[in-house]
Amino acid sequence: MKKEITTTFMYDIINCHKEYIVDRLGQKTDENKKSALEIYSDLKNCLKAQNIKGNADFKKTYVKFFGMGQSRLIPSYYDCYFSLLDENKGKPEVSLPDILRSLRPVSKTSKGRQSLQFSFATKLVHMINDDEPIYDSRIKFFYNITEPPSGIEFAGRIATYLDIQKSITSEYHRIVRDKLMEPSIRYFRRKYLDRGDHSDIKVIDWIIWQFVSLVNGGWIRETGGGNR
Repeated sequence: MKKEITTTFMYDIINCHKEYIVDRLGQKTDENKKSALEIYSDLKNCLKAQNIKGNADFKKTYVKFFGMGQSRLIPSYYDCYFSLLDENKGKPEVSLPDILRSLRPVSKTSKGRQSLQFSFATKLVHMINDDEPIYDSRIKFFYNITEPPSGIEFAGRIATYLDIQKSITSEYHRIVRDKLMEPSIRYFRRKYLDRGDHSDIKVIDWIIWQFVSLVNGGWIRETGGGNR
Protein backbone atom coordinates (compact mmCIF):
# COMPACT_ATOMS: atom_id res chain seq x y z
CA MET A 1 0.00 0.00 0.00
CA LYS A 2 1.04 3.63 -0.42
CA LYS A 3 2.99 5.53 2.22
CA GLU A 4 0.86 7.32 4.80
CA ILE A 5 1.88 10.78 3.57
CA THR A 6 0.54 9.92 0.10
CA THR A 7 -2.75 8.52 1.29
CA THR A 8 -3.22 11.42 3.70
CA PHE A 9 -2.93 13.79 0.74
CA MET A 10 -5.64 11.80 -1.06
CA TYR A 11 -7.90 12.02 1.98
CA ASP A 12 -7.35 15.79 1.96
CA ILE A 13 -8.52 15.92 -1.67
CA ILE A 14 -11.62 13.91 -0.77
CA ASN A 15 -12.42 16.19 2.16
CA CYS A 16 -11.93 19.24 -0.04
CA HIS A 17 -14.57 17.94 -2.46
CA LYS A 18 -16.76 16.04 -0.02
CA GLU A 19 -20.05 17.58 -1.18
CA TYR A 20 -19.46 16.73 -4.83
CA ILE A 21 -18.36 13.18 -4.05
CA VAL A 22 -20.95 12.30 -1.41
CA ASP A 23 -23.88 13.88 -3.27
CA ARG A 24 -23.29 11.56 -6.21
CA LEU A 25 -23.75 8.51 -4.04
CA GLY A 26 -27.44 9.40 -3.94
CA GLN A 27 -27.88 9.55 -7.69
CA LYS A 28 -30.42 7.07 -9.02
CA THR A 29 -28.63 5.14 -11.75
CA ASP A 30 -30.33 1.74 -11.59
CA GLU A 31 -33.10 0.85 -14.04
CA ASN A 32 -35.40 0.61 -11.02
CA LYS A 33 -34.58 4.26 -10.26
CA LYS A 34 -32.62 3.45 -7.14
CA SER A 35 -29.24 4.71 -6.01
CA ALA A 36 -26.39 2.41 -5.04
CA LEU A 37 -27.10 3.34 -1.41
CA GLU A 38 -30.70 2.21 -1.73
CA ILE A 39 -29.85 -1.06 -3.48
CA TYR A 40 -27.25 -1.88 -0.84
CA SER A 41 -29.73 -1.20 1.97
CA ASP A 42 -32.38 -3.31 0.25
CA LEU A 43 -29.92 -6.21 0.07
CA LYS A 44 -28.94 -5.82 3.72
CA ASN A 45 -32.56 -5.69 4.87
CA CYS A 46 -33.53 -8.70 2.78
CA LEU A 47 -30.56 -10.66 4.11
CA LYS A 48 -31.59 -9.95 7.69
CA ALA A 49 -35.26 -10.75 7.23
CA GLN A 50 -35.35 -13.71 4.86
CA ASN A 51 -33.86 -17.06 3.97
CA ILE A 52 -32.07 -16.05 0.78
CA LYS A 53 -30.98 -19.49 -0.48
CA GLY A 54 -34.02 -19.79 -2.72
CA ASN A 55 -34.56 -16.09 -3.30
CA ALA A 56 -33.80 -15.66 -7.00
CA ASP A 57 -34.50 -11.92 -7.00
CA PHE A 58 -32.08 -11.32 -4.14
CA LYS A 59 -29.36 -13.34 -5.85
CA LYS A 60 -29.86 -11.60 -9.19
CA THR A 61 -29.66 -8.15 -7.60
CA TYR A 62 -26.68 -9.12 -5.45
CA VAL A 63 -24.70 -10.56 -8.36
CA LYS A 64 -25.35 -7.48 -10.48
CA PHE A 65 -24.68 -4.98 -7.69
CA PHE A 66 -21.35 -6.53 -6.76
CA GLY A 67 -20.24 -7.19 -10.33
CA MET A 68 -20.06 -10.95 -9.97
CA GLY A 69 -21.65 -11.88 -13.29
CA GLN A 70 -18.63 -11.28 -15.51
CA SER A 71 -16.44 -13.89 -13.84
CA ARG A 72 -18.27 -16.80 -15.51
CA LEU A 73 -18.00 -19.01 -12.46
CA ILE A 74 -19.65 -22.41 -12.34
CA PRO A 75 -23.21 -22.55 -10.89
CA SER A 76 -22.04 -24.50 -7.84
CA TYR A 77 -19.87 -21.53 -6.85
CA TYR A 78 -22.94 -19.33 -6.51
CA ASP A 79 -24.84 -22.11 -4.70
CA CYS A 80 -22.03 -22.44 -2.19
CA TYR A 81 -21.57 -18.67 -1.91
CA PHE A 82 -25.18 -17.88 -1.08
CA SER A 83 -25.43 -20.86 1.28
CA LEU A 84 -22.44 -19.48 3.19
CA LEU A 85 -23.97 -16.01 3.22
CA ASP A 86 -27.25 -17.36 4.60
CA GLU A 87 -25.64 -19.67 7.16
CA ASN A 88 -23.31 -17.03 8.56
CA LYS A 89 -25.54 -13.96 8.52
CA GLY A 90 -26.50 -14.16 12.20
CA LYS A 91 -22.97 -14.63 13.51
CA PRO A 92 -21.18 -11.74 15.23
CA GLU A 93 -17.91 -12.61 13.49
CA VAL A 94 -17.19 -14.31 10.18
CA SER A 95 -13.76 -15.63 9.26
CA LEU A 96 -12.58 -14.56 5.82
CA PRO A 97 -10.02 -17.42 5.67
CA ASP A 98 -12.81 -19.90 6.49
CA ILE A 99 -15.02 -18.47 3.73
CA LEU A 100 -12.16 -18.75 1.24
CA ARG A 101 -11.49 -22.35 2.26
CA SER A 102 -15.16 -23.23 1.83
CA LEU A 103 -15.31 -21.60 -1.60
CA ARG A 104 -12.04 -23.04 -2.88
CA PRO A 105 -13.39 -26.36 -4.25
CA VAL A 106 -15.98 -24.54 -6.40
CA SER A 107 -13.85 -21.53 -7.38
CA LYS A 108 -13.72 -22.47 -11.03
CA THR A 109 -14.80 -20.91 -14.31
CA SER A 110 -17.12 -22.59 -16.79
CA LYS A 111 -13.98 -23.74 -18.63
CA GLY A 112 -12.68 -25.53 -15.55
CA ARG A 113 -9.96 -23.00 -14.68
CA GLN A 114 -9.41 -22.31 -11.00
CA SER A 115 -10.41 -18.75 -10.21
CA LEU A 116 -9.64 -17.09 -6.89
CA GLN A 117 -12.30 -14.41 -6.40
CA PHE A 118 -10.95 -12.79 -3.26
CA SER A 119 -13.06 -9.67 -3.73
CA PHE A 120 -16.30 -11.68 -3.71
CA ALA A 121 -15.33 -13.31 -0.42
CA THR A 122 -14.69 -9.91 1.20
CA LYS A 123 -18.10 -8.75 0.00
CA LEU A 124 -19.76 -11.75 1.64
CA VAL A 125 -18.03 -11.04 4.95
CA HIS A 126 -18.83 -7.33 4.65
CA MET A 127 -22.53 -7.98 4.10
CA ILE A 128 -22.64 -9.76 7.45
CA ASN A 129 -20.44 -7.25 9.27
CA ASP A 130 -19.88 -3.88 7.62
CA ASP A 131 -16.94 -3.17 9.93
CA GLU A 132 -15.06 -5.53 7.59
CA PRO A 133 -13.93 -3.62 4.48
CA ILE A 134 -14.52 -4.65 0.88
CA TYR A 135 -11.56 -5.29 -1.40
CA ASP A 136 -12.12 -4.64 -5.08
CA SER A 137 -10.55 -3.02 -8.14
CA ARG A 138 -11.31 0.50 -6.87
CA ILE A 139 -9.56 -0.11 -3.56
CA LYS A 140 -6.66 -1.64 -5.47
CA PHE A 141 -6.49 1.52 -7.61
CA PHE A 142 -6.80 3.96 -4.70
CA TYR A 143 -4.05 2.35 -2.62
CA ASN A 144 -1.90 1.33 -5.60
CA ILE A 145 -1.89 -2.30 -4.47
CA THR A 146 0.21 -4.93 -6.19
CA GLU A 147 -1.73 -8.20 -6.29
CA PRO A 148 -0.09 -11.64 -6.23
CA PRO A 149 0.62 -13.02 -9.73
CA SER A 150 -1.79 -15.64 -11.02
CA GLY A 151 1.09 -18.02 -11.67
CA ILE A 152 1.82 -18.79 -8.02
CA GLU A 153 0.04 -21.57 -6.18
CA PHE A 154 -3.46 -21.01 -4.80
CA ALA A 155 -2.59 -21.08 -1.08
CA GLY A 156 0.21 -18.57 -1.61
CA ARG A 157 -2.12 -16.17 -3.41
CA ILE A 158 -4.69 -16.44 -0.62
CA ALA A 159 -2.02 -15.69 2.00
CA THR A 160 -0.89 -12.59 0.08
CA TYR A 161 -4.45 -11.34 -0.35
CA LEU A 162 -5.13 -11.83 3.36
CA ASP A 163 -2.08 -9.70 4.16
CA ILE A 164 -3.42 -7.02 1.80
CA GLN A 165 -6.82 -7.14 3.50
CA LYS A 166 -5.19 -6.85 6.91
CA SER A 167 -3.39 -3.70 5.73
CA ILE A 168 -6.61 -2.20 4.36
CA THR A 169 -8.44 -2.90 7.62
CA SER A 170 -5.61 -1.31 9.59
CA GLU A 171 -5.65 1.74 7.31
CA TYR A 172 -9.41 2.20 7.67
CA HIS A 173 -9.06 2.10 11.45
CA ARG A 174 -6.28 4.69 11.17
CA ILE A 175 -8.64 6.91 9.17
CA VAL A 176 -11.25 6.66 11.93
CA ARG A 177 -8.77 6.99 14.81
CA ASP A 178 -6.92 9.99 13.37
CA LYS A 179 -10.09 11.56 11.89
CA LEU A 180 -8.48 11.73 8.45
CA MET A 181 -11.82 11.73 6.64
CA GLU A 182 -13.95 13.12 9.45
CA PRO A 183 -15.33 16.08 7.39
CA SER A 184 -16.47 13.71 4.66
CA ILE A 185 -17.94 11.19 7.09
CA ARG A 186 -19.86 13.92 8.91
CA TYR A 187 -21.19 15.29 5.64
CA PHE A 188 -22.32 11.81 4.58
CA ARG A 189 -24.19 11.34 7.84
CA ARG A 190 -25.90 14.74 7.55
CA LYS A 191 -26.81 14.11 3.92
CA TYR A 192 -28.12 10.56 4.39
CA LEU A 193 -29.77 10.50 7.80
CA ASP A 194 -31.58 7.28 6.87
CA ARG A 195 -28.21 5.47 6.59
CA GLY A 196 -27.53 5.76 10.29
CA ASP A 197 -26.93 2.02 10.52
CA HIS A 198 -23.77 2.33 8.40
CA SER A 199 -20.54 1.92 10.33
CA ASP A 200 -17.77 4.47 9.81
CA ILE A 201 -15.88 1.77 7.90
CA LYS A 202 -18.80 1.41 5.49
CA VAL A 203 -19.04 5.18 5.01
CA ILE A 204 -15.31 5.30 4.20
CA ASP A 205 -15.83 2.45 1.75
CA TRP A 206 -18.65 4.34 0.02
CA ILE A 207 -16.70 7.58 -0.26
CA ILE A 208 -13.52 5.98 -1.66
CA TRP A 209 -15.65 3.90 -4.05
CA GLN A 210 -17.34 7.03 -5.40
CA PHE A 211 -14.10 9.03 -5.50
CA VAL A 212 -12.36 6.40 -7.64
CA SER A 213 -15.40 6.19 -9.92
CA LEU A 214 -15.17 9.94 -10.49
CA VAL A 215 -11.40 9.84 -11.04
CA ASN A 216 -11.73 7.04 -13.58
CA GLY A 217 -14.32 9.15 -15.35
CA GLY A 218 -11.87 12.02 -15.75
CA TRP A 219 -13.01 14.18 -12.83
CA ILE A 220 -9.50 14.93 -11.52
CA ARG A 221 -8.46 16.34 -14.90
CA GLU A 222 -11.55 18.54 -14.93
CA THR A 223 -10.90 19.86 -11.42
CA GLY A 224 -7.18 20.37 -11.85
CA GLY A 225 -6.11 17.68 -9.43
CA GLY A 226 -8.25 18.69 -6.50
CA ASN A 227 -7.46 22.39 -6.18
CA ARG A 228 -10.44 24.60 -5.62
